[in-house]
This record gives sequence, structure tokens and C-alpha cells, in this order.
Amino acid sequence: MEKHKPNIRKQDGATHYFCPKCGNHILSTKNMSQSGEKMNCCPECGQGIDWIGMIIRGGLCAMWPIEINGNLDGPGGLKNYGLFQKTILEVYSYFSNYLMEIYPDGPALYVDNVACNSGYTPITTLVFRKYIIIKLHIDPADPAEKIAFQFAHELTHYVYYIKYGLIKEKADDNEETVCTAASLIYLHDVMPENFTLYNDYVKSLEHAGYRNGAALAEQTGYDFSKLIEKI
Repeated sequence: MEKHKPNIRKQDGATHYFCPKCGNHILSTKNMSQSGEKMNCCPECGQGIDWIGMIIRGGLCAMWPIEINGNLDGPGGLKNYGLFQKTILEVYSYFSNYLMEIYPDGPALYVDNVACNSGYTPITTLVFRKYIIIKLHIDPADPAEKIAFQFAHELTHYVYYIKYGLIKEKADDNEETVCTAASLIYLHDVMPENFTLYNDYVKSLEHAGYRNGAALAEQTGYDFSKLIEKI
């Protein structure tokens, strides 16, 4: 069964979470206390509950709302859509674990893929000064590590938008260096068998803003918690 996010209702200083299918009450938080459990499925109807991107802390729901273009899973879409979606959510979860408590509220994030005839990709774009769209450049035969490398870089740009606001200045070389280092650290931590290939690739890049990401990742000891201090 497809998972869905819980319905949220705030009342009298408390935040209540309900099953999106049957309306069963799952848990509540208020004044740094919690009643009920963060269940993976509703005990009444069995509906799967999607908690990805939601951190429950004393009456607050921290969340980076994310949506992946579902049309990619269809005619003319990505044959490796399942891998694409899985990898996106794994990178998202990795970032959330390190960053969501520091930057709990992010703008709506839409993830898409464009392989040709759409200008430069991958790219992170602000739309209507309200939403963020990340467009990757993934082909049907591309492996998980390429998806992860691209998305981790662009998701770090998203974090910059959270920290500095949606009208922040255009990304400079320093930001590109941090974003590239984030991609390498993710691969170093999660996909170490693919790290050397991408590390060598980054070192060979002509643009210093990207190329310097390899040195920065090494300087942090491939420690993501140290890298985020550079943002």
C-alpha cells in the first residue's frame, strides 16, 4: 500500500497527527511532551504513514516538503524511475538527519529530471520566489551513484536557500565548492565503492568552484557535520 503523510491539526497549543485514510488519531505533541507513537502504519486501517521529512519535537513538526515528478514513472519517462526515486529519498533522509533540526522549515521542493533540450542541468531554480525546483540530468541507464552525486549537490543549494532566504544572491564559487564537497562526502559515507571515481572526476574539472570541492571534502575528513559549518 502506498504511504501518505499524516493529516495535521493544531488545537489549544497541541499538534495532532491523524491517519490520512480513516482519520484515526496517531499521536499528539505539546510543550515538549508526546503522547502516542510515530507508527509506520495506522493500527485501525493499515494505511502506511509517510514520516519522511517530518521531525516530531515537542509540538513542532519540522519538514522539508518534497515531491518527485510522478510523470517520470510512465511512457516517455525514466526506465530506472524506481531507482531514481529510491536514491532521491535516501539522499534526502541523509541530509535531514544532519540538517533538519538546524533548519527545520524549508520551502516546497519539487524534483524533476530533464535529459535534453531544457538548458543547463542539473540545476536548482527558484520559482515565483516561493518554490524550489531541482532538475537533474539522469539517463535511463544511469546508476544510483550518479543520481546521488547530482542530487546531493543540488540539495545543498536548497539548504542555502533555507538559511539565507529565497532572495539570496546567485550561487558563487564558494557555494559550488561546498555543494560539490557534500556530494563527495555522501558517496564517501554511503557508496564508498564509487567514491574514488567521482573524486577523480571532480579533481579534473576546469571550473575551480566545482574542482575545489574535492579538497574541501578532504579537509573536513569527509565529515558532513563539519562541512555544514561552511554553509
